[in-house]
Amino acid sequence: MEKSFGLSALQKHSKGIPPSEVRLAEGVRYQDVISAVEVMDPRTDALFDHESIRYIADLMKSGEIFTADELTSLSESQILLFMQHMMALEAEWMQGQYLPQTVFSTPYIHHMRFLQCHSPMLYAYCLAVLKTVLMVFDTIAEADVKENEEFLIYHFGLDLHQDVQLDEVLRMLEEAYAEAIGKDWMQVAKCIEFQSNFLQGNLILARGHEFLQHASRLLTSAGEVLESIRLANMDDLSLKKFYHPMTLRWVPALTPLKWISSISVGDGIRYFKEVIESLIGICTNFSTVSRCSERLLTFAIDFSASVPTLLVRSRLLLLIHSLDKNLLQNGYLVSIILHSLDETYGCSLYKSIYDGEPKALDEVYAMQTKKIREINKYLPQAIDVSSLTKELIGTQFTDFLERLARVYLLIIFVSLHNRARYRRRLANLFFELRNIQHLAWEVDTHIFGGGYGCVEHYFNKSRKLQANGFCAQCVACSKTLVLSALVTDIICRVTMEFNLLGLENNLYGKNEIPTAYAYNYHVVQTMIENDTILFHPQMFEPVMKHHARLYPLLVRKRRAALPTEGHIFYVEVLQLVSTASLFLHVALQQLGMIPSNHGQTCTTESQVYALRYKSMQCLTRPAHLTHEGYRTIIEAFSTNNAPSALENAVGMYQRAIEKLNTLIPKLSSYSSSRCSGLRCVVQANAVTAKLLHSIVKSSTMNNWTIEIQVGTVSLGNAKLAKRVNTSLPFYKLKQKTARSQDQSLDLKELKVV
Repeated sequence: MEKSFGLSALQKHSKGIPPSEVRLAEGVRYQDVISAVEVMDPRTDALFDHESIRYIADLMKSGEIFTADELTSLSESQILLFMQHMMALEAEWMQGQYLPQTVFSTPYIHHMRFLQCHSPMLYAYCLAVLKTVLMVFDTIAEADVKENEEFLIYHFGLDLHQDVQLDEVLRMLEEAYAEAIGKDWMQVAKCIEFQSNFLQGNLILARGHEFLQHASRLLTSAGEVLESIRLANMDDLSLKKFYHPMTLRWVPALTPLKWISSISVGDGIRYFKEVIESLIGICTNFSTVSRCSERLLTFAIDFSASVPTLLVRSRLLLLIHSLDKNLLQNGYLVSIILHSLDETYGCSLYKSIYDGEPKALDEVYAMQTKKIREINKYLPQAIDVSSLTKELIGTQFTDFLERLARVYLLIIFVSLHNRARYRRRLANLFFELRNIQHLAWEVDTHIFGGGYGCVEHYFNKSRKLQANGFCAQCVACSKTLVLSALVTDIICRVTMEFNLLGLENNLYGKNEIPTAYAYNYHVVQTMIENDTILFHPQMFEPVMKHHARLYPLLVRKRRAALPTEGHIFYVEVLQLVSTASLFLHVALQQLGMIPSNHGQTCTTESQVYALRYKSMQCLTRPAHLTHEGYRTIIEAFSTNNAPSALENAVGMYQRAIEKLNTLIPKLSSYSSSRCSGLRCVVQANAVTAKLLHSIVKSSTMNNWTIEIQVGTVSLGNAKLAKRVNTSLPFYKLKQKTARSQDQSLDLKELKVV
């Protein structure tokens, strides 16, 4: 079934419309569209097929739905058809479709009093469905895993009839069942029995073992309903009279114009069977699993891979909490159980943002899925093997893994809820992220010994090491290296999300920039030089390909002001500068003009970190490397091609200068001054790269040296005579003579105005 995500219809209908003109379909109010956009409803496409609001009286008058007299005299096949398709729609909703597109796609459920007067049997059945939906909401809310905007459903007017008590609904179902038996409508009676059993089972599931008393009866009734569909071939019958496009006056922005016509009743019932079997599996295992945290944790991790719906995941969390309240605080357990959310509700949200390039988005999610698998693969192994943790850094390593799990859970939270109203909650979580960042650097010191290898090999000098400080036969080196790489990639991704939200302006100090990407670059370089077979380049390709386009959608400054056009261009310039600076740094390392990050030429750990900090600060801006930038830089490392890296650096620096020259006149005085300072550094580095390229070709490297400067840069050229405060590295190429002239100030070849 093809799903419609996000803003595709908006983009389609916006072509050819002047920027100052807004067109809305007839009957759609502007404030309703704004409301849908504010809650980032990813399924607002139905708005653009909307022509007019239809009322139930008009539909009856035109003969498009049943009249009151027709409802009173419905046949067995007609009632059975309605009930079975309602079950299929409910199953489709549980799989992630929007509630108005499924359960509320029949006009009768919006007018329950009318249904009560003319068809009490269907009224009781619809009440049972609504009560089930309400219980699912309550379960998810109690488990505190809100991922869906459906929790705003009350605000938009959909009535779930909370005033009707469950006992009353069950009583009406019993009466409807008795009526069906009296009329010898056995198939209808089976549908009513199934809905009653499912409703009761869902109610008592939180008490675990009591659900088992109803489980066999529930499965039996589900099988009977499925068998009746197969025998009667009900999938081919028309639902025109029961399910008709209808929009309520008070929710035109959210209720779709047409229901999901491709739903198969048989598939819906089969999905219900999967849900029931999963619930039975939870209760059966919990009846045998003791309160031992380790056994419970193992069961939850093994079971989570087959969990089919958010309802079951929520129930699983509640049951775990009822048995062992402390275990639910285990961030790793929670992240494993909820990891599939990133591929369901999160996908809908990201599709609404990235819409227009589905292929690129599919690659991003494929990469995220692979990363999830890698994390799940290595973390349990590291937790269980106590000897490995003791060999490395002892108890700190276990603490690090637990905090890593909370970071991963934070990624899910941010990716699903990256909107301005969560600013305060994200701000609190951000400080936890900063602590984990510092802990990651501490673990790096222990694992790599400040760049020399693992702890055992760092202190045991009798072991034969490779030139890079790693033992070729040591499994611990490879595993901890991969783990560290995954950790830093996670940290970088969360940092990226915060930058997209604009939180860095409120939480960082003026000169305090996160250095996670610098650290990640160090791990990439380490893994390449170590030639580890576990290295996958795609793990380190950031999702910043569309960064500039995302900025106006996601960044929320104070007072909800969107960034200007100049701000967006500034982000693009920083992307170019970051990539170009790293190319230049790669070339300098390949030529031996600056020492490696592994410390072969540095005598102390502090020197290694100081060098890493200075040379890698080009990566610590919100505009990280592009998708292609990482891949090309990895290839530059692998091929040892310094001239190629220099050519790439010069080209990107020049493109950055061209953008800046276009940008500066459009900015305010403050921003213009800031961009002018950036241009000074970019110009100087571009000249250095171009001059160095010509020197490499002439093979006169021995006469030249490089000086790295970070912070205040003083340029002597008349047009650029100023001191610039910047965190970008400034490279100065000098001749090794007593009276050398600084060649980095020769800007003539760039022809910069």
